[in-house]
Amino acid sequence: MKAVVLLQHGGVEHFDLQDIPEPEIQDNQILVAIKACSFNPVDYQIRRGGPEASLASSMVLGRDTAGIILEVGKKVKHLQVGDEVMAYASIMGSNGTNAERIALPANIVGKKPQNLTFEQAAAIPVVGLTALRTIQQCRLKPQQSIFVIGGSGGVGTFFIKLAKHLGIENLVTTAGSEASEKHLLSLGLAQDQIVNYKQANLAQELLRCNKNMPYDVVLDFVGGTIAEVGAEVLKIGGTYADIAYLATPLAKETLFNKSATVQNIAIYSHALVQDPKLRSNYAKQLNVLATLFEEEALSPLPIQIVGGFSVKTVQDAHTLLENNHAKGKLIMSM
Repeated sequence: MKAVVLLQHGGVEHFDLQDIPEPEIQDNQILVAIKACSFNPVDYQIRRGGPEASLASSMVLGRDTAGIILEVGKKVKHLQVGDEVMAYASIMGSNGTNAERIALPANIVGKKPQNLTFEQAAAIPVVGLTALRTIQQCRLKPQQSIFVIGGSGGVGTFFIKLAKHLGIENLVTTAGSEASEKHLLSLGLAQDQIVNYKQANLAQELLRCNKNMPYDVVLDFVGGTIAEVGAEVLKIGGTYADIAYLATPLAKETLFNKSATVQNIAIYSHALVQDPKLRSNYAKQLNVLATLFEEEALSPLPIQIVGGFSVKTVQDAHTLLENNHAKGKLIMSM
């Protein structure tokens, strides 16, 4: 089969279209024909040799996919050939999703929402699982005040959709452009829930939006130096959720001094162990999300189809993500 292979860590010029061996499934696996895959910041971070590169099991990148089952292992009873599915492959697949096919453990795969296209479904797994894990792990409640760093990004967008469905409305988030602001307004946020992160008095303005009170919860979907602002506006004993990396000593010091509870949100954690029960949580949570889409409790994520299956599409998607020029979830359609 054909796959876009990363020849070495570095720039996008190191991608190449190659023929690689067809995946051979084990008794508890399925073979999926990939119909669409999406791109996430972790893809270019791995390409550049970032922290998660050491965990990657294949030089074919990509973690989100939606497709059709071509073959099922002997021990697989709940899935059959022809089923339409979506999955977060992580390091559990035979290869990444920038390929024609992938072998996956059957217990991590969720059903594709029947009312979504393959391209729309491929946008769900990473951001959907991350948003859902954030809500569950932080035990978020409607009455809490929540500052979301990066609400217009992929995870932030899904989180806001899911939070509003669950009645969690007391949110304030950031935007850095008119396009991001319009996007957040389209999600149902009010103007006074959106703050321009480029202003000099950002922390003061964030507190003003919360009646001059520190926030119960800060969700950091961006990382970097803005973590310092998030730590500053968090209340003593509050909860700080981090899906990126607390990149500065000042942020860590402030959170420590405030006796904050820091929740590290890493959805790949279950993939690191060979525990079928833990790994099956991926399928359970994807099916929960699929049902919400089918019931129209959640609307499809905005997507941008970058192109068809090619090296250029992968290169273009990585470049758009690195330069923060993505408009919606970036998709490669097969």
